[in-house]
Amino acid sequence: MASEPGKYYRTKEVVVDQCYNHIDGVQIGSNNDDGWLGMVELSTDGKKTYNPLICSDCNGAVSVMPIAVDGNFDFTGPFAQCLGGAICTLLVSTEEEVVFLRHWL
Repeated sequence: MASEPGKYYRTKEVVVDQCYNHIDGVQIGSNNDDGWLGMVELSTDGKKTYNPLICSDCNGAVSVMPIAVDGNFDFTGPFAQCLGGAICTLLVSTEEEVVFLRHWL
């Protein structure tokens, strides 16, 4: 699962909307210096509600959403940070068998 390489997305545009039988987490990262700040959220009730994932190995002030993802280190702020081309792991806290993953910008 990945966004389309080289494509630019509008604010609040959904980048990925997929259904999985089971998911423990996702890995996210970028080697592009044109980073983004956004949300990675999960639904376990048929897209009625969404909950943010938690970053287990991000930099920055917090490990919760929103998250800044960038190939360099020019994002600063009170949010989770996956910078410098790092691959970061976002974890879910649900045992549901059918989940919907949705990534918001």
